[in-house]
Amino acid sequence: MPALIHAATQLSQANAMTAIDKGAGAFTNTGIDLTGFEGEAVIVQNLGAITGSVSLLRVQDSADNSSFADVTGLTFGTTASAVTSVTFAVGNVRRYVRTAGTVTTGPAAISHTLSGIKKVKP
Repeated sequence: MPALIHAATQLSQANAMTAIDKGAGAFTNTGIDLTGFEGEAVIVQNLGAITGSVSLLRVQDSADNSSFADVTGLTFGTTASAVTSVTFAVGNVRRYVRTAGTVTTGPAAISHTLSGIKKVKP
């Protein structure tokens, strides 16, 4: 049994990303470094009150945390007061991920949370 406990202490959950309250225009979150993450990760979007509309809510990835591109198939819903999520294999995206979107007419309250398993040294 102690070996199982020891193995469990080498894993931790990491959560990151930010909430925004945005008027009309494009937005991006800060890139999150996935170094050390294993298996699958999930990004949960909580889309709160929307006075107008939102579009193109998506996940982007980057090798250098500078040049980002959309990840095919990783998009979120645009229904107000709804929670949607995307799950992806960490090995199928580049080192950094972030979320991006457009508030067509605002304001809109949006939050994104990334959760996954990150190996840490005991």
